[in-house]
This record gives sequence, C-alpha cells and structure tokens, in this order.
Amino acid sequence: MNWKKAISHNIILPIVGLTVFFWLYHKFAVYVMTTLNISLGAIGPKAAPLYAKLQTDFSLWVIPAIITLSAYIIVFRTFFEKRKIPTYILLPAFILLLVLIDTTVAMIDGGLKAVEEPYTRSGLEYYADVPKVEGIREFLRDYTKLLGTLSGHAQTHPPGGVLFLWLVSQLFGRGLLQAAFSTIVFTSFTVIPVYLLAKEIYGENTAKYALGLFLITPNMVMFTATAMDGPFSFFPIWSVYLFYKALSSRTVLYSILTGIALGFGMLMNYTTVVIGVFFIIAAIITFFAKREKFKTTLAALSIAGGTFIFFYLFLYLWAKYNFISALWTSYKKDEGGMGTGYENPGRYFNVSIANLFAFLIGVGIPLTTIWLHEIIAEYRRLIHSRQVDIYILAYVLTLLGISFSTLFTLEVERIWMFIVPFIVMPAAKHLYEKHRSWEFYAVASLLCLQILLSEIFWYTYW
Repeated sequence: MNWKKAISHNIILPIVGLTVFFWLYHKFAVYVMTTLNISLGAIGPKAAPLYAKLQTDFSLWVIPAIITLSAYIIVFRTFFEKRKIPTYILLPAFILLLVLIDTTVAMIDGGLKAVEEPYTRSGLEYYADVPKVEGIREFLRDYTKLLGTLSGHAQTHPPGGVLFLWLVSQLFGRGLLQAAFSTIVFTSFTVIPVYLLAKEIYGENTAKYALGLFLITPNMVMFTATAMDGPFSFFPIWSVYLFYKALSSRTVLYSILTGIALGFGMLMNYTTVVIGVFFIIAAIITFFAKREKFKTTLAALSIAGGTFIFFYLFLYLWAKYNFISALWTSYKKDEGGMGTGYENPGRYFNVSIANLFAFLIGVGIPLTTIWLHEIIAEYRRLIHSRQVDIYILAYVLTLLGISFSTLFTLEVERIWMFIVPFIVMPAAKHLYEKHRSWEFYAVASLLCLQILLSEIFWYTYW
C-alpha cells in the first residue's frame, strides 16, 4: 500500500508524462504543418507550437545563470519560505532577484550583446520608432496616420510601447542597454501586484510560494529582458489586484484605479482586453455561485468600466487620440499578416489548440502539471460540495475562450505573459495546502532546468 501512496504523491511522474504528451503533440503539429499544409502563423515546424528555432548557445555565459538560479532556490528556502519577513524587505528583495535572474539568463546567448540584440531590429521593434516622437500629445494625435510608417510590431499595437521607450530615452538617454535594462527593471515591479493579489485571495504563505514560482516561470524569465511584453504585463496584473481589492474593501477608489490600470494597459497592448473578459466571466460566475456578492462585483465592474471609457474620452479630448481607429487599423494589419484564424475548420481547430499548448509549455511544464492538479481538485470540490473558487474557474474559462477566439495566432508564450499569475497562484495554493515543501523545490528546480535548456538550445528571437 505504501508504494501506491508514494507513486500517487510523486509529482515527477506526472511531469514526465506531460512532457511526453507535449512532445507527441509537437510531432502532430509538424504533421499538420508539413503534410496537411495548415499554417500556424509565423511558427516553424521544428519548434511547433513555440515561436523558436534550434540553435545551441553553450558557452561560459551559462555559468552566471546557473549560479543565479541555484542561489535563488537556496535563498528562498533559507530566508523566505518559513520566516516572517516584512513586506518592505520582501518585495525589494524579490525585485532585485528577478532583475538578476532575467539578466543572467538573457546573457546565456552571448553576454550583454544578447540582452540588447532584439532592440537592434529596426524593421520590427518599437525602439526604432522613438525618434518619431516629438511629444506625447503629438504622437497620440498622429498615431493612426503614422502607423504605416512605424516598425512591424508598432503597427499591430497601440502607442504605449513606443512612448515607454521614448520616456526611457528622456530619462536615461537613448541607447540599447538603457532600453533593455529599463524594460527589465520596470517589469520586475510586477512582483508587487502578484504578491498582493495572491495574499488578498489566498493568504501570505501562499503569496510567498506564488512569488517563488513567478520569478522562475520560463516565459517570464526568457522574455522579460528581451521583449516589450514584460512592460506590457505591468498594468494588466495591477488591474486584477485592484479589482479584487475593490471587492474585498468595497471602496470606490479601487474600482476607479482598476479602470485607470486597464486604460494604461490597453494603451500598451490591446491584449489587455483579456482582463476585461476575465472580470466579466468572474461576475457571471459570482451571480450563480455567490449571489450575495454579485451586487458588489457588478458595482466594481461598472465603475471600472466607466473609468476606462472616461480614460479614453480624456485622451481624445486632450490629444485627439482615436482609440477605435487605431485599434481597427492594427487589427487589419495583423489579420493581413497572420490570417483570420477561421479560414477553415481545420486551421481554426489547430491554431486554437496550438495557442493553448504553447502557453502551457511556455509557463513551464512542471508548473502546468501542478496547475492541472489544482484544477482537477477544484473540479472535484465543485462536484461533491458545490464549492467553487471563482478566481480559478473564471481563469480557466478565460484561457479556453481566448485560445479559441481567433484573436491570437500563436507566439502566446510571450504575448500572454500578463496572465502568468493565473497559472502561478493556483499552483502555489496547491503546493502550500498539500504541505509538501519538497514538491515545491522539485518543481522549482525543474523550472530552472527548463529555463536553462530552453535558453541554450532554442533561439526564441526575443
């Protein structure tokens, strides 16, 4: 009987099983692309469903990353797991650790040159458009007219990315390293809303576990230093925390701040709409599962939505920034390059499944395994006791919805970085409630291994 219990408690076997499953899916995706001639956007068959190519970068630059990741696990276990550390010490420490981890991992591909390399692609990256900004007001006013002259990514995004790098250049001077490290440092501050959100919903101990996993989530580590999707995740993550704070405190101010955060988030990346979808789904679930809280939820959602509308009304009155026109122009540009996603049932199904699996691989196979365990546990609780964790259920439905929405054509391991907390927090909850500390460190170690192997053997462009 003991050996059966040992197997059931062994997380390594499910992780291996899920790894094999994703490998088999990769083979299926290759078949779909090469034999059935179904396009998965910009994805190539060798790395499907990920946006990457095989390229080995094994040099002495891997040593700083190994040292940093190893030291991180030791430091977390020694200082953070069981000790009660004041928040004003805990959060700055995690911010510093995130900067160190992201920087050393990015340097695996060739030192500091690898950190700044993505910003050199003038045809694609926002950095090339910084000289076109004469002022915030003027750039917002003329954005729709300028779209056709901007870099590839700027043409499919709102003006926030370019304006962020312009502000960096105004503060620290124009330069590749200034842009790269400003991206890393700004993104590192996402640990604050992640911790506060996890603490708000699940308590302080689970929040520490959530931070422990968040800092070594593969897609967060690999893309924070080299992609603008890191800064893009800042405001959407804040908006989720502020929304839940509005629900618990019943304070109008937090609802207003939620709307402002959503406004800034949408100014950086149109995918912030996913957070709005999540809020709406959470409100609907609340209506059926916890009717007594629905009125508060609806009030918070209405105030946040109204604030969001006033945010863009202000931008229109102040700078004549036409949000709807810019959104539609960018959408048609993206559609022209990637297709609609629903050209035929075969492409729709395969793109949708690839979206889901690419994201789950990107957040880390070990982390996804724990998340699935928690989803199964929540399903059982729902069936047997009719209890529901609204946060988890709303996110699962949101993830499935956006995967099959045709709004995204892969590259989501990078684009969906802002919803990483939705995977991290349920996983942290599961690990803490099971009281198996060794399991946390097994998962953390395997996440670090996935980061290193991915960075060494894959070239992810960003």
